[in-house]
Amino acid sequence: MYNDSVFENTLQYHNPSPARVQLEVRTGLPETHRLHVSPSACGRRFAISDLRHGVKENRSHLFISEEDIFSSCYEDLIPDAVEEMLNIMEKQPRAIIVYVTCIDNFLGTDHNALVSLLAQRFPDIKFTVCAINPIARDKGAPPNVNLQNVYYGLLDRTENTEDAVNLVGNHLPLVKGCEIFEILHGLGMKAKEICSCNTFDEFLSMANSRLNVVVGHVAQMAAEQMEQKLGIPFLSAPRSYKIDEIIQLYNDMASALGRGKPDLKGYIARSREKIEKTCKYLNNMPIVVDSSGRPFSLAKALLNYGFNVKMVFGGVVLISDMPDYEWIKNNRPDITIADARRFDVINANNQLGECLCIGFSGAYTLGAKHMVDMDGGNAYGFYAIEVLMDKMNEARDSTVDFNALLNESEVW
Repeated sequence: MYNDSVFENTLQYHNPSPARVQLEVRTGLPETHRLHVSPSACGRRFAISDLRHGVKENRSHLFISEEDIFSSCYEDLIPDAVEEMLNIMEKQPRAIIVYVTCIDNFLGTDHNALVSLLAQRFPDIKFTVCAINPIARDKGAPPNVNLQNVYYGLLDRTENTEDAVNLVGNHLPLVKGCEIFEILHGLGMKAKEICSCNTFDEFLSMANSRLNVVVGHVAQMAAEQMEQKLGIPFLSAPRSYKIDEIIQLYNDMASALGRGKPDLKGYIARSREKIEKTCKYLNNMPIVVDSSGRPFSLAKALLNYGFNVKMVFGGVVLISDMPDYEWIKNNRPDITIADARRFDVINANNQLGECLCIGFSGAYTLGAKHMVDMDGGNAYGFYAIEVLMDKMNEARDSTVDFNALLNESEVW
């Protein structure tokens, strides 16, 4: 998924999280419950987050002691904790997700055995285990990728097939202005998203869909597993700001569904008009790119549209985006490529003067006055281009208040 050889593997710096408390990230499953199992010092940050997000009713915490850890059998506490939890619940959940933290990695818990034990004791409830392991972020599946694997792993193969397409990998429902819904409707398909499901049965019905479209790279592995387990083919199409890539996506999607190519001329014309007006309005203003999920892809797109990109904040590079990284590195030596995670990035100086930063990290690090807030990122396709252009215009005319943003930020 990532090319780990691009940036030096060294001490990392993480600037304050820009995630807002009021931002409702609906990646949770309806009619499910989370049981976090961890030492209290580690678990309290999850508990505080639950309180701030107003979701404490769907979360429980089992804090384990040093004695539990040293005994090497702390997982024996979990079935009893589940029973105690169920006894005080007004409504029994359809599924329980047991979250374990870094220390579980050292203890070597057999998650399959744990799930089997819980299923035998509580046969009416689905169980799964999700490992939250940031210390192994650079190895195996990162926590956000693993979370997608765990959620979609709850789906079972079905003999039913619906004229529906799953949009997987987004943390918020795609905004209804996205043309993908209109295009799918024109192809005779219904769109399904995990974060738009209101019931557990609605979520389970995603196993009936004909195609998975991976709109966020974090669900790539989950889509591959769903193809093997459920027989649902997938199309990898993470958010792009390149018009030609978006056209190819919709043509590939129609082909995968056995339909003819959709008419995209109107969407293309609106996007090009927005791009032209924004480029003219910014008047060659220096641009810094980061936090798009695909910063090198976005930077290359903006360069092709005529924008004055002068710096790209990276950190990790998707394998699929390596061609864009290599192109910028080899063809535009005037563009600075910075490792946003490197420890000495905090000493970076803004030598660009008045510039516009796309994303929080670059703007915060450089102390830039103008920032495009990419938080949420729930626009897609041609509509995402239009939204980005509107935000760039707004950012040009406004000054960011970092103190206000940090006061609203998540506590980690």
